[in-house]
Amino acid sequence: TINSENGNNYLLYNSPLYGDDEETVIAYIVLALNPEIVYSELQNLEIDNAENYKLINSQGQIIRAQNRELFSEIIENNWFVENQLEGNNVKTAEVGGNYLLKQNITDNLSLAVEIPTEEMLAPVNSLGKNIITVSIISLVLALIITFLFISWQLKPLSAFMEAFRNMKNGDLRSQVKMKGKNLKRKDEIGIMAGIFNEMLEELKNLVVDNDQQAKNLNNSAEKMDQNS
Repeated sequence: TINSENGNNYLLYNSPLYGDDEETVIAYIVLALNPEIVYSELQNLEIDNAENYKLINSQGQIIRAQNRELFSEIIENNWFVENQLEGNNVKTAEVGGNYLLKQNITDNLSLAVEIPTEEMLAPVNSLGKNIITVSIISLVLALIITFLFISWQLKPLSAFMEAFRNMKNGDLRSQVKMKGKNLKRKDEIGIMAGIFNEMLEELKNLVVDNDQQAKNLNNSAEKMDQNS
């Protein structure tokens, strides 16, 4: 317990002395400890938000806190006083937007932890935001890659369309043939380019044959006119 005398606070510690039967209490050893001894003997908590961790007695008086001025003050949240534990039990609850934890250290000493739920869930919320951000970035990258891939796949089609347009207009020159990368491709585009060139060559030969036959017929017709 904590006792105040002449404006100074002292931490009172008592321990019973038992008789020969080890059951009968014959006396008590009582020590009055200066708060500075408590703070010097108990190591500082090197954690984030250490102000949320306090050592209290069964009456709710603060024995140890990050702020030394709170020594002997009653802890603000009555939940820690109302919930008395036995042994080294632990009890938790969520009250008023705060996560509360009380753990018995001894019969008259407990660890009291009070952390805002929002602060406690901050890492989870941050992780959720990071996952959403990464997902959005991945989706955008996937769309860009898909667009570039489709554009790369469809780019030869423009060359095919141009070649077919020229062929439709009667242009069967070698310049109309598919060339370069389109022919070297190992996919369907490369196969189509090769077949197109073969078709163009056959059409060219067919046109040449027709022209030759037409010339031969014309020459024959002229000879027949001359003979007649």
